[in-house]
Amino acid sequence: MVDEGQPWHLETALRGARERFTPVLMTALLTTLALLPVALHSGQAGQEIAGPMAVVLLGSLVSSTMLSLLLLPGMALRWLRFASVSISEVAS
Repeated sequence: MVDEGQPWHLETALRGARERFTPVLMTALLTTLALLPVALHSGQAGQEIAGPMAVVLLGSLVSSTMLSLLLLPGMALRWLRFASVSISEVAS
C-alpha cells in the first residue's frame, strides 16, 4: 500500500486482506488437490518417501494458510498502530 501512496491505517489493512484472500485460498486449495492423492496412497509400495512427505506438506499448508488468513490480520489489528480512522469511514 505504501507503493500506492496510501497511509497505513485500518482501511488499508482491511483492503489488503480482502485483496489477498482469494489468491491465498485458491493456491492452498489447488496445492491440496494435487497432494491429496499422494498422501492417501502413502501406504503403498513405492510411496515410502513421497507419501509421508505429502502428509507433512499438507499439514504445513493448512497451518500457513490459517496463519496468513486469520491470525496475522488479527494480530495486526490488535497490536499495530494505525492512523486514526473512524469505523464509519471504514464501513463505507
